[in-house]
Amino acid sequence: MYKSSAGIQLCSTCPANSSSTTNRENCLCNQGYEQTDQSSLQCTMCQRGTYKENISDQSCKPCDAGTYADQEGSTYCTACTGNASSPVASDNITACLACEVGKYKLVNGTDTCTPCAIGTYKNMSGPGACYECPPLTGTPQIGSFSIEDCICIAGYYQSNVSNCTICPTGMYSSIAGSTACTACDAGTYADQEGSTYCTACTGNASSPVASDNITACLCLPGYTGSYAEGCRACEVGKYKLVNGTDTCTPCAIGTYKNMSGPGACYEACEVGKYKLVNGTDTCTPCAIGTYKNIGEKGGPCTICSAGYYADVPGQTQCTACDAGTYADQEGSTYCTACTGNASSPVASDNITACLCLPGYT
Repeated sequence: MYKSSAGIQLCSTCPANSSSTTNRENCLCNQGYEQTDQSSLQCTMCQRGTYKENISDQSCKPCDAGTYADQEGSTYCTACTGNASSPVASDNITACLACEVGKYKLVNGTDTCTPCAIGTYKNMSGPGACYECPPLTGTPQIGSFSIEDCICIAGYYQSNVSNCTICPTGMYSSIAGSTACTACDAGTYADQEGSTYCTACTGNASSPVASDNITACLCLPGYTGSYAEGCRACEVGKYKLVNGTDTCTPCAIGTYKNMSGPGACYEACEVGKYKLVNGTDTCTPCAIGTYKNIGEKGGPCTICSAGYYADVPGQTQCTACDAGTYADQEGSTYCTACTGNASSPVASDNITACLCLPGYT
């Protein structure tokens, strides 16, 4: 009831299911009721699964998890008992259920059941904690409900139904539940037992499959030195074709290499060129007065015979002296002309080949 002004007036009654201490404007819905019509004070019972514990203009609240309200107009929610829990806004005691397998709740209250953590399991519903997996095993996800969910952790493998065996050096297992360890790839190593990954060699080095130490990282072909001091590229004119600490080898006579680093020496010098010294980076054109008409490993250019000449470098054959000329020296770079109305055959190799022309004696 309320009385909004001083005087002899009687107190007025608030609308149904509401109360006030002064005037109508202060009439508020009672406990267990909420105002559903904002234009007029009309109070309606809280629905099942909700409650309101005081006189106010607030709405009914849903019951917390682990509680229920099975009557309309409830002013409180009843807690589930016996290690049971229920969803939010439960409206019947039948919603109070024991924790299912794979979940637990260890204290009284309205908390929901919690999934078992990774590495644990619970194979019964109701009260009780989750069990730890056997040593060296774990579960891949939360909420596990069987010991069979406990599998070997990464770094180990399932050697039989009940045993987990540690991966040896040079091998690894990156995921739980592996039935075998995997050998480290070439270029990587694992120097610890129980490895979950392999470490890559760096700095132009590699290693064999299943390497178990950084010392297995050897310089790649085309590089020399050691992993500790660093692998250096073979210089121009040198090669190295295998992994290891070997030094780079100069290219053989007749071959060349014009790049540093990996790669073999190029095969024989092409015709017209030669190479006489190990390690020279390229082949050199034959000098004037010489020729080379066979691509071969090594060997000098051939000197032109008398009666022939080569006047430019890199020749593949010498040229015969024209008629009326001669070359009386090996390695000639030109032919000498006959003089005084004399001439000579092609490829003449001496001045004595110069004979008087017809009409001259």
